[in-house]
Amino acid sequence: MTMTSWEGPMKRVSVRSRVLATGMRLTLYRVADRDGRQALRGLARMRRLADHMGVLGPRASVTPVNMGGVPGELVRALGVPATGPTVLHLHGGGFILGSPRSHRGLAAQLSAYAGASVWLPHYRLAPEHPFPAAFDDAVSAYQWLVSEGRADRETLVVAGDSAGGQLATALTAALSTTGQPAAAGLLLLSPWLELDVAKLDASIRDPMLPTSYGYACRNAYFGTGDPTDPRLNVLTSDVTAFPPVLLQVGGTEILTGCAQQFTTTLQAAGVPVELQIWPGQIHVWQAFSPLVPEGKRALQIAARFISART
Repeated sequence: MTMTSWEGPMKRVSVRSRVLATGMRLTLYRVADRDGRQALRGLARMRRLADHMGVLGPRASVTPVNMGGVPGELVRALGVPATGPTVLHLHGGGFILGSPRSHRGLAAQLSAYAGASVWLPHYRLAPEHPFPAAFDDAVSAYQWLVSEGRADRETLVVAGDSAGGQLATALTAALSTTGQPAAAGLLLLSPWLELDVAKLDASIRDPMLPTSYGYACRNAYFGTGDPTDPRLNVLTSDVTAFPPVLLQVGGTEILTGCAQQFTTTLQAAGVPVELQIWPGQIHVWQAFSPLVPEGKRALQIAARFISART
């Protein structure tokens, strides 16, 4: 089933969401736009800022782990048993930012709502480590979880936000094409699926993602990679063996169009898929669930998806 919009109990965009979008436009958007134009000269500063954004969330245990050679963290909200569902979450950040630290808050929220153990691999970042480093690390982390018995495919959901959504999709496609069983579900939060920035919907006035930043991230990640490589161009992937998919994207995002395109591809292949476009919401608004009611509601729905699949 495809949703062209999503209101649920939220009949209108909350005041808090409007304030958050305005604040992002006046702050983060300007920083990202400037650093994008300057070819990521402010990268170190932006990485430090990203790491400090992971504080929003319930109390949780955080355990450092080595996931098949990939460092990472296991995040479990207090009171969540180790026997519940498992989520492998690939963090966003345009392939150049982010870490388990920056996404602890989101992981803890997802853990609390879904009663799940959330694994956060610290995959290598561009431009120091261009494609396929991040993809290879995602594959290694997944295979380690399964081979070491830390997760059963029947109770494992692969998730990703923003650029992590691209990696989660590329990982799922790679498993499918090599004949390996995929996870039980694929959860995509504001996924950046179309890496050709020129094809994104420039008519949308995105309050968080300037196209200059998108170009800088893409160029940093691609390195010498072939743009037609299915690990990069996931919109052309063979999706016939994909598990059920839930996509959530904000109505203010330039990424809305590629989410709709991917949903159409999944539907044509007979894959169970639901696309939710949340009016007025910014990029990865779910991470701000302690601040905006739509974030809490979106994660509750994502948690139901995880529970239904596991």
